[in-house]
Amino acid sequence: MASRAAFYLEPFQSDSGRGFVVCRSQDDQRLNWRTLPRSEGIESMLVVGEQYRIENLQDPSFAAGEPLALVPEPGNHHDPNAVAVWNADRTLQAGYVPREAAPAISERLLRGDPIRCICLWESLENERRTGIRLLLCSADAVITLAPSPAPARSSARRVALDEHRQPGAAVNVHRRLDRDIHEMLGLARGVLFDGEVTEAEAIALGNWLAPRQEILNVWPADILAHRLQRIFADGRVDPNERKDLKQLLEQLVGGDCSILTHAPLATAPPLDDPPPPLSFSGQTYVFTGKFAYGPRSACEHEVVTRGGICKNSVTKRTNVLVIGTFGSTDWAHTAYGRKIERAVAYKRDGVPVAIVAEDHWAAVLG
Repeated sequence: MASRAAFYLEPFQSDSGRGFVVCRSQDDQRLNWRTLPRSEGIESMLVVGEQYRIENLQDPSFAAGEPLALVPEPGNHHDPNAVAVWNADRTLQAGYVPREAAPAISERLLRGDPIRCICLWESLENERRTGIRLLLCSADAVITLAPSPAPARSSARRVALDEHRQPGAAVNVHRRLDRDIHEMLGLARGVLFDGEVTEAEAIALGNWLAPRQEILNVWPADILAHRLQRIFADGRVDPNERKDLKQLLEQLVGGDCSILTHAPLATAPPLDDPPPPLSFSGQTYVFTGKFAYGPRSACEHEVVTRGGICKNSVTKRTNVLVIGTFGSTDWAHTAYGRKIERAVAYKRDGVPVAIVAEDHWAAVLG
């Protein structure tokens, strides 16, 4: 399987703003925003029209490093190639991609090509955002928000974690784990791209996991590591084992449909099996993902009218986490969200939080 271009984002700030410099992992070379190698799957551009939504820009969801959503507007009467830039929750719009870049980006999005987008830079004036710059990444590029330990650079270019939630320079354990899990899921998508898993690809996944001891006990890497260990036990990978591995990888990244439609299906591995009985009175529910039943507010209404409680985040007091039928592009690692990760961690610590799929929850409604 061909190797993919790898880059990392180095925190940087100046008198005019803060954000990241794109660096090539292979040689730690800093790259110019305006001449990023599009042939290697990355490009950068300013958001336009932001002056009409300046208050929206002040929301933390547009801070440097935050994931953003690109939304094509084929029904736009002024420009059918227009691509709007929204925050990850799609509740606030920042503006549009430049007109000259819009046709190619719109075409890619409408045919289902995955394009990751983050805020690369925020221009500031008196600590208020006046504009943002985007980083667009295709499936061919691996981008991490923190490098592996790299040669020392001028400390003046590093920023510590501050009240604006900007990442610090130190590469801590959580950041490495987050980066490695994200990269692992990216590799899984690459393996699945042609619809089959070869023996060489299975070996490559095993070789990638082997030196990364920190993630071997972290979900969902532990699931993949355990399966590969079982597959390699007899020294060969037979067709049934390749099929089994393909099914697991599809679950980890959200299924075949996520590759073809850019609408990832919600994950299967963390669901309680068998699904537990559910009740509502006095029970605390958290919903994550997107639901076939309807908007999240409609799902929460069903719980509240039955005497339940709905919260936005998973805590030790959460009784049930319901995962929507459809994944959400604003989730960390795409198919796996922070809510799911937190619920799985609580379960491992003995907290009795149930993790169920939308169809099980909906069936209980009657």
